[in-house]
Amino acid sequence: MEIERNSLALDGSRPMTPGEIPAVNRLATDVFSSKRAPANQVPIEYPLIFQDPNLENRRGIFINGKPVSYVEIHIRQATFFGCEIRVGSPMLVPFSGGANLNLA
Repeated sequence: MEIERNSLALDGSRPMTPGEIPAVNRLATDVFSSKRAPANQVPIEYPLIFQDPNLENRRGIFINGKPVSYVEIHIRQATFFGCEIRVGSPMLVPFSGGANLNLA
């Protein structure tokens, strides 16, 4: 699908593809680092959050193919009053607010 120069195409929330991981890593680093850091800085600092085996639970929102929001859900076993249950917890939700995205 061709996108007009002044229009915005919203895509998501949806599972991410392996090819989108570098752009999401850059987004997370831009949001959570105090200075301009290498694109993989936040994934290096938080390896349990940014792990590829959890790819099916990494969800993103994209505008014109660029990530603007991201959440990762980690599924874990828990015991609740003696019963084993599975719970999901969100681990990270960066949002760029559209700053410095150059979406056109």
